[in-house]
This record gives sequence, structure tokens and C-alpha cells, in this order.
Amino acid sequence: MPEADDRKILQVRVSSNLADRFAAIARAHNKSTSQLLREAVEEYVAGADTDQLQEALRNRLEKNERRRVLG
Repeated sequence: MPEADDRKILQVRVSSNLADRFAAIARAHNKSTSQLLREAVEEYVAGADTDQLQEALRNRLEKNERRRVLG
């Protein structure tokens, strides 16, 4: 586990329905929502380790950044 000061905070807003369902899944797995979300993100990123998926993600991030900058 990284040092506390090496970690970044990642926040996301979801509907209350999705938050409730996610919390129920976390409880069913005897985990906190933070633990479950961290594991899900780690698995997603690990799956994106191919060059093609990384390039698609990079393009998507650049597109989103352009939209944000242009308004």
C-alpha cells in the first residue's frame, strides 16, 4: 500500500440509487465502498494496460479536456 501522502483523492458523483446499490454490494462483500471502488478501478486500469486501450483512453481524455477548455 502506498504511503498516505503518495495517494490522490478520486471523487465521483453518482445518483443516489447507484450509490445505494453500490453500498449494498460492498456490504455483501464485507468491504467498505472505498475498498470496493479502489479494487474496481485497479482492475479496470490493469485491463487497460494494452497499447490499444491506453491509446483509446488517452484520446478520450484529450477529447474531454478540449471540450472542457472550449466550454
